Amino acid sequence: MREAIFEAIGDAVSRHRRTVRNAIRWIQCRTGPGRMLHWVKTDLEPSTWHDADHRMLHACFCLLCSFVEEEHGGESKLEAWAKELEDNAEPWEEATRLRESLALYRWWKIEKGADCMRRDDMLHSLFREPEHGTVRPKERTSEWESRYADFKRLEQKIDEDEQSMLHRLIDIRTSLWT
Repeated sequence: MREAIFEAIGDAVSRHRRTVRNAIRWIQCRTGPGRMLHWVKTDLEPSTWHDADHRMLHACFCLLCSFVEEEHGGESKLEAWAKELEDNAEPWEEATRLRESLALYRWWKIEKGADCMRRDDMLHSLFREPEHGTVRPKERTSEWESRYADFKRLEQKIDEDEQSMLHRLIDIRTSLWT
């Protein structure tokens, strides 16, 4: 009888501890900046509208950036880990996936940014500054038409690159762990 009472009290205390621990974790995960791992901070401007596909792209690549920069201490440390895996005859697949994550990270940080800046520069050169809330094309000459075609090709390249790189990132998502 005595054992049953102590066992019942122990179970009640355990349930209470678990409830308190879960409550504390719930509060920490919603208020502590370093613990809000269920949120994805993107680099998108908060004051403008972003379609779901755009938010998804940025969220996925912000997670990749967090993986490289915060969880592994940057490109050089991740590169060193991939080399160590290759040198120690560890599973080549993991080293290959780490190299792929670095390639995607560099595309996101360098190449995509350069393409977008070039696209924006081309857009501004093709169209006048807004006048009374409207944007009007500059005078349409053969040179303008040629530059506009270049602009559309670059825009298409950016779209195709984003789609391709997002697929590649999804393919390696299971290797994004520390």
